[in-house]
Amino acid sequence: MKNIKVEPKWSRTKDQIWADNFAEIVSLEPLVVKTPFLFRYKRRFQFATAVAAIFAAVLLIPSLYVKSFEASTGERLTVTLPDGSGVTLNSLSSISYKPILWFKERAVKMSGEVFFTVKRGSDFKVSSSNGVVSVLGTKFNVFSRGDNFSVTCYSGKVGVEAPGVEQGTTLENNTRLYRTSEGSFIVERSKQYDLKNSWIENNFLFKAEPLKNVIDEIGRQYNVSISYDENLNFNYTGNFSKLDNPLLVLEIVTLPFGLKIEERDGVYNIVN
Repeated sequence: MKNIKVEPKWSRTKDQIWADNFAEIVSLEPLVVKTPFLFRYKRRFQFATAVAAIFAAVLLIPSLYVKSFEASTGERLTVTLPDGSGVTLNSLSSISYKPILWFKERAVKMSGEVFFTVKRGSDFKVSSSNGVVSVLGTKFNVFSRGDNFSVTCYSGKVGVEAPGVEQGTTLENNTRLYRTSEGSFIVERSKQYDLKNSWIENNFLFKAEPLKNVIDEIGRQYNVSISYDENLNFNYTGNFSKLDNPLLVLEIVTLPFGLKIEERDGVYNIVN
């Protein structure tokens, strides 16, 4: 068998073929992935939003943090404020204040009846649904239940702001401002408005007070249920001490009007 040799029709070497087709390819540049502009902006916006949220939280926490105290029926509660001022809550009364902001603004919100002994310092404000009392350092009592509102100053001076109260009204020691049943305000100064005659000392003083209000106060002090006719239209003037037996106290305030007291199932019923 003869050996057959096939000769290619071209005479170019492999080096020539490489030079003609691939010599211009020197190197491959690395692939660079560019981040879209909108994506970069979104990341920056998210970061700025997070920083703003943290900053807002730091600013809001002091104003949102509130301390509250409440005295239940038949209870009295004593609270010391951050500056050393003293507060005593009568039965069914409450206060609230912002401790973190206290030394920036001494401000208390209250309801019910609260006695204050205020340390001297910056302005001290007591707010209720009926008005605002401002002091620097003094002893005073604020009563605010429903439409009933009164302020009694035992020492120092207090300013009172409330609808119907003359602007710039200031109370000095042994002075009381109160709202009448007709809605007008009266400012009265008397030695009777002395701390020894106050509920803080377990004494009670009433001047031309609707008898229903007096009975309600007795119910709060002793945590007892008292029923009476809503048409009980008498005014009571007098003072008495807090005795151990609520029945004796009820007799003190009702007998002058010819009323009788009947006790049934733990409820005191006042009848004509």
